[in-house]
Amino acid sequence: MGFAATFTTMGQVAIPADVRLRLGLEPGDRIEFIGFEGGFAIKPAFGDVRSPTGVLRKPA
Repeated sequence: MGFAATFTTMGQVAIPADVRLRLGLEPGDRIEFIGFEGGFAIKPAFGDVRSPTGVLRKPA
């Protein structure tokens, strides 16, 4: 599965809704870019369980 997104002059990319849904992403979540030969992949960034930073979401 592939998708296309527009890269802005501010260095931002809007991730399509179907991709955000499949990754379980919500506003404020962080993602990781994983480099491999020939490109990159993205995945949700879940920190080390020994580091509580970013584990709890902000109250709504």
